[in-house]
Amino acid sequence: MKKTVFISGYKGFIGRNLVKLLQQYPDEYLLRGYGRVPLEHGFWDLNNEILCNPPDVIVHLAANPLVKASYRELMRDNVDLTNQILSNLPSIRPEPAPIKFIFASSATVYGDLYNAAETDESNPTSVYGYTKVISENMINASALAGYVDPVILRFVANIGPHSTHGVLHDLIKKYHANDVLDIIGKYPGSEKPYTHVEDTIQAIKMGIDGKLSGTYNVGLDDYVSVDDIVDAIMDAFGEKARSWHPGECWKGDNTLVKINNKKIIEAGWIPKYKTSKEAINAVIRG
Repeated sequence: MKKTVFISGYKGFIGRNLVKLLQQYPDEYLLRGYGRVPLEHGFWDLNNEILCNPPDVIVHLAANPLVKASYRELMRDNVDLTNQILSNLPSIRPEPAPIKFIFASSATVYGDLYNAAETDESNPTSVYGYTKVISENMINASALAGYVDPVILRFVANIGPHSTHGVLHDLIKKYHANDVLDIIGKYPGSEKPYTHVEDTIQAIKMGIDGKLSGTYNVGLDDYVSVDDIVDAIMDAFGEKARSWHPGECWKGDNTLVKINNKKIIEAGWIPKYKTSKEAINAVIRG
């Protein structure tokens, strides 16, 4: 029997890659999706999708991913939308039969904590990070009420096909558009893990298939700097002059991110790209 999978944000970066993966298994999954719509436009389509055709699994990807977005935008797109989806669940699960609920969270919930593990305390330094913490708490409250079996996946920077933003995306675009590559930030730039979206969606599929339950860091446990990314771009396309513009890109961005991924590895996640540099080079040389 096919498993019905409802994907919010199916038109986004991770969503498009996830749909492409699941479509390779037409006998296993029946896919339905919802694209992000601002609150002032209403959520009637979302309500009808969930209430009229209850899914077996909800994959909640829709969100505003920009740390620099305004408080109002982040609360509307991240917290309010999560609450809207969760508020429908008592109607379709009137008895204790929790629905699998997979949520795209972020390692930004840890703030500046180095080598963070899932059991470490959340201490975000950005509004974006707090919206993820709030959403996680709402999901866990829904789990206590018996409505969901949560899988909370804390992602790091994702890269790959259909990307619309991020350091790698922006630097490649700038490289091809200008004679001098302008880099915003203090040399050598922020240091973070970069995970190929192919590996990220494999972790989501593990959740859909019932192989995960609880909270997991999903990403590589190394990190590279912005300057390392610039080197990789120039190795692939040729050297150009570099111009660094010191200063923070936006308030609350974490300049050093490193996670502990032992839990997801022990659950059976095997990334195709073993290091951030491998993932970056795969995208650049694509």
